[in-house]
Amino acid sequence: MGTAGMIYQKSKSRKTALIGMIAGSFIMGIAAAIMNYFVLLPLYTAFMPMDEMIAAFAAFIPFIHSKLDVCIFSAFPTTFGKGILVSAITFALYKRLRPILKGQNP
Repeated sequence: MGTAGMIYQKSKSRKTALIGMIAGSFIMGIAAAIMNYFVLLPLYTAFMPMDEMIAAFAAFIPFIHSKLDVCIFSAFPTTFGKGILVSAITFALYKRLRPILKGQNP
């Protein structure tokens, strides 16, 4: 069970669902930054030197100067934003989809 699910299980309410979704998005962003730092960016160096990758990111985000900057200012916010977007869609649709998900007739 993920972060959002664990928080929601404590007290099943809209407020805890929202808190769980935000916390889950944050944890997902941290995991993405860590994976980018230790796994993905090093793998990409087979195709492009790290200095060129950092320069490419710096072309869009001027204050990026290192691999850590790429992870903090690109990977984390992008993944966190994606998590918030998916959470907002889930939050909006869940009430309508709940009977289907629970196996009940709508």
